[in-house]
Amino acid sequence: MSPRRSNFPARVALIAVSIVVVFGVLFLALNRLGNPAGPEPQVTPDETLPTIDPAAEQDGASDPLAAAVQTERVTLQLFLVDMLNQRLMPRYRRIEAPMTIPAQAQAAIERLISTREVGFLSPLPPGTRVREVWVSPGGIAYVDFDAGLTETLAQSSLAEIYAVYGVIGTLTASFPEINKVQFLIAGQPVDTMTGHLDLSLPLGPLADWLY
Repeated sequence: MSPRRSNFPARVALIAVSIVVVFGVLFLALNRLGNPAGPEPQVTPDETLPTIDPAAEQDGASDPLAAAVQTERVTLQLFLVDMLNQRLMPRYRRIEAPMTIPAQAQAAIERLISTREVGFLSPLPPGTRVREVWVSPGGIAYVDFDAGLTETLAQSSLAEIYAVYGVIGTLTASFPEINKVQFLIAGQPVDTMTGHLDLSLPLGPLADWLY
């Protein structure tokens, strides 16, 4: 056997390997052209995401706004006008309200205004707006109504009695922290609403004949 013939298999193998390598290089080049790779994103230590405490997230401590609007269920006694017996009578409601007494007191009056029930009537005119309520350490609730109340309230002694003592009854019966109410209109103390009751001083609940 000649040396030329003995080297033939090695040459064939070398050619085959070369062909495979060339096709491999071409395949990689075509694949890179079809899917160009962008630069790898770099994350520096100060770009790492902040960790969140699950306990703080659960109780709202991580979000001041969430903590500010926390609410609780409150039982109210709304003193509505009994149309049959012509007197103020308590009607019970459960509402969700902020966790401070002034905010709950304001929510109670707003519910008193909006409540409608067969046989009963709110002592305050529809659309009455409460501007603000605050409560003193001595238990006096200062209730500031919009000026529209004196314009829409019926000009009768009974209407003024119902309006004033409906508010007083609702607040003093619903909140042990409140024992008297001082009425204000548009931020100013008033002597009366329609000229029948003296509102210059804080008032407490009346005798049972009204309730």
